[in-house]
Order: sequence, then C-alpha cells, then structure tokens
Amino acid sequence: MNDINKFQELLKKTLEIAKNQKNRMEVQTIKDIFAEWELSDSQLDEISGYLAANQIEVAGYVQPEELKILEKNSDPGKPYEPKKINSKDSVYLKDYLEELAGITEGSREEEIRLLHRMKQGDSAAKQRYIELNLRRVVEIAEEYKNRGMTAEDLIQEGNMALIQSIQELPAADDIEQVQRHVYETIRDHLAESVKEQQENDTMENAVMKKMNRLYASLKKLESQLGRKANITELADYMKITEDEIQDILELSADTITLGEHKPQDHHSY
Repeated sequence: MNDINKFQELLKKTLEIAKNQKNRMEVQTIKDIFAEWELSDSQLDEISGYLAANQIEVAGYVQPEELKILEKNSDPGKPYEPKKINSKDSVYLKDYLEELAGITEGSREEEIRLLHRMKQGDSAAKQRYIELNLRRVVEIAEEYKNRGMTAEDLIQEGNMALIQSIQELPAADDIEQVQRHVYETIRDHLAESVKEQQENDTMENAVMKKMNRLYASLKKLESQLGRKANITELADYMKITEDEIQDILELSADTITLGEHKPQDHHSY
C-alpha cells in the first residue's frame, strides 16, 4: 500500500472511531492515529477541518468560519512547510548515541587495512567499516533535519545508504576518495528521501484541501437551495468539471450523497 492510500485508510479509521465516540474526537487521538506521519500544524488543521465538516466535534480544534478553505483563500504558491522534529527525536538520539558509544573508534591505519580487506570480499571488514561510520551517518543526518523527516528516519535511511555505498567501492586505494564516495552516497540518498517525503506531504495536504473545499461547498449550497446540490450545481459552484468532482468523491473516506441530477435547473451563485 503506498503512502497516499495508507493516509486515506487512516483518515477513514479516524472518522469511524469518531462516529463510535458519539461524533467526538480529541486532537491528541488524531495525533496518535497519524503518529508515523508526525503531523504538522497545517496537516492537523486539515484533518480536523475534514472531521468538522462531517459533523464531528474535535476537542481542542477551533473551526474557522466557512472552514476557510474556499478557493479564494487558497494559496497554491505557498512554500512547503516541513514537519517539525519533535521531542521524541531527542530521546531517540540520546539512546542511539549511547549505543554507538560502545563501539571502539578506529584509526586511519585501521580504515586503510579495512579498505584492502573489503575489496577482497571480507565481510567482517565490511561490518567493522560500517560500525566506524555510524557516527558519521548521524552527523550527515543532522544536515537534513527539519525538512520533513524525523531524526530516526534520517539515520535509518543514512545507514541503509552507508551499507549500499560499500557494495561498489571506487577502484582506487585512496582512503580519502573512498570516504568521499561513502559520504556522497549517504547525502544523495538522504536528499532523495527528503524530497519523496515532501512530495508525499504535499499530496496529502492537497487531498485534504480538496475534500474540505467540497464539504464546505456542499454545506453552503444546501443552505442556499434548501436541498442537497447535484453534481452539476456543485461543479458550477466550485468552478471545476464534474469529472474533477468525481475524482474528489473517490478520495473521500466516507460516502457523500449528492442531490438528483436535474439538467433543467440553473442557478447563479
């Protein structure tokens, strides 16, 4: 299951839990359900707004007027806002660094010997070289903090890149060249991981904005018409095509009921 589908499943789960709790949900419960996403404030607002639009009371959430998600208020040019590294990272880093403290540091001479042995296929040498560079992975991971990934994820991805880097070592026996290769591989991998995370976050936010805008439009039209709007009226009001409406409906975690289609009806909003 890809990230966006998993996000949708969690959104559906959140709505079901809220309905089982007499249409009430705590903000902390939302954070717990989406714990692996480390929700930013803006993402939490979007999810809370979605629940509020489904008549779910979110304790601790202040619903803005008309949800403040109509098209005129959207800002597609707004820069990406990364998730903040939270306090759990500090605990993880403390514990992880304590584990690394038990690894004996190596000298330049040892690294050179390990390099020769690694090129001969010595697995023990590879393992020792990886151990010697785990602290360096932490240092490099620090360069990418506050860009959307937790410290734990950055270090795990960095360690994977470290292992990958020694599978294809440079032909030269120059230890500096080998180190550059290893560190560049780690940085390249972390940069790509951060980019993917930001793209996923942006997609998740876009999905929430579309659904919240649709809910707000349905609510306003029902108030104006005295009945549920049909898909044509909704498309006219939102200034998008009926196909786009269908796409948004398919993204919704619950069933949305529209009014009957009446081609002869024409309204101005």
